[in-house]
Amino acid sequence: MTGAFLLPLVLAAAPVSSDPGGRSVTFTATATGCATNAPLEFMFVGPNSDRDYEALFVTDASLADIAAACAQAGFPPGHPVDAKACVFRACGETVELSPGPADFLVDAQRPGAALPDAIYTGGARTETGALLAGQTMPAAFFALYDCGQSPLQFDEVLDQSRSYGRFLPKRAFKKGERRAFTLKWSGTPNVREKTLNLSPETARRELDDFSRQATNGVWNVLAAFDGSFTVRQAVAVAKALEAIDSPAVKINGVREGQFYFRAFLPLPQWRDASLRLAQPPEVHFGKEGALSVTHFLEDWSQPGATEPKLTAATRSFSKVEDAAAYALDLVGKSQTMLLYASPAEKLRRLYEFRRAVAGDAVLNWYVFAE
Repeated sequence: MTGAFLLPLVLAAAPVSSDPGGRSVTFTATATGCATNAPLEFMFVGPNSDRDYEALFVTDASLADIAAACAQAGFPPGHPVDAKACVFRACGETVELSPGPADFLVDAQRPGAALPDAIYTGGARTETGALLAGQTMPAAFFALYDCGQSPLQFDEVLDQSRSYGRFLPKRAFKKGERRAFTLKWSGTPNVREKTLNLSPETARRELDDFSRQATNGVWNVLAAFDGSFTVRQAVAVAKALEAIDSPAVKINGVREGQFYFRAFLPLPQWRDASLRLAQPPEVHFGKEGALSVTHFLEDWSQPGATEPKLTAATRSFSKVEDAAAYALDLVGKSQTMLLYASPAEKLRRLYEFRRAVAGDAVLNWYVFAE
């Protein structure tokens, strides 16, 4: 990287311009003046953002205009993180930012390590296709954590709480300095899409065939579990998927009415209600169609109590719809349901309950064999 790139801009430059032939976008941004000990959550935010105090630069053009320039230059949209859709690994084509993150950032948690590649997800969109970051905070263009609205991010799982304080300015940049940046895509697609339609009869063959196929590039994989799986079989397949889930093979998404593969791999300690931070409803699938919902009531009335006294309240149901409605009322802020079923229980029975739970109040589903 030449020093000329790092000098403040002297001549006027357009806030954003697109070069479709070169598959590149050039935009300008203004330094916020963050000190070198300032924990950064963003490399770039838009001009309407209220988070400039934790960003290195504010773009001069609107984020909608920069995203439109990226589309004009042929950047293919990827998959931003989206907890509701069970997309936990951002996926997109690698792009080169010049000057790059290494010119401006240090990784305080991994000193000396190379920074991850930057990928273009395109950012979350509204129902009309508008860039969400152009309308809501934090108005991020390049977030340094998993932020679904951000069109750019590092190709790594970056939980916001764990990433806070990880990235710091490499040096202080004078507030108000205006700089030019160029984003470039090679033009050669590297991300491939794959759906694994898994059943007890085909799972081994599907996974073996895919392991031979996925030897290069990046794969965004939807894993669908047929209802004929037993809970025991689903756990075994989920463990196989966990072994390949990585930056190169991203197990993302969930088929409607089913469960994300990690639903079959809950932490064992969550079986013990006293070890949970919250008390989501437990749904128990018994023999011959029996169905019950257990809720743990918390009693904090004892003076000086540091832990609540838990009392289990269980109610049985004959209709799936009634059990689903009752359990949904108990979800609250936990956004979670815990399902308990025999290892030999078929998933189709759990799917019937899943589809009976209305709305999107439940983000987290976990299945325990009992």
